[in-house]
Amino acid sequence: MSRAIEKALRRHWIESDNVRDKLSGRIYAGRAPDSATLPYALLSTISVNRVYHVEGESGTAEAIVQCNIYGDSLREVDDIAELIRMRTSGYQGAAGGETIQTALIIREASEAEEPADSSGGWIYRHSRGFQLFFKTTEP
Repeated sequence: MSRAIEKALRRHWIESDNVRDKLSGRIYAGRAPDSATLPYALLSTISVNRVYHVEGESGTAEAIVQCNIYGDSLREVDDIAELIRMRTSGYQGAAGGETIQTALIIREASEAEEPADSSGGWIYRHSRGFQLFFKTTEP
């Protein structure tokens, strides 16, 4: 179920011309390939929990998903993160093969990573955590 929501979000974001233009499809789930060029987005599912009622599973699940945007400048990653926020925060509707009932931002942060070698190239990251409620296929 966690990979399904990641695929759904990726598709939802790529359907936005603005996000697609900035990232050229470089939205990865779990881990970016070593050959990934900046900027790119990395999606990770932190947790997925089924929502229950008295009679059992309600047909709704809650996912906590983190999106990290990596780029060459803080402005670049913040601009892309804002496009993703506008596409996701408060969204209700179809996303890929899933139906999102609501999407909320629960955390955000920006930081810079020192170069690991003598290249001198810093990598900037903007991180956003989303809480998503979505319909599950099995009630």
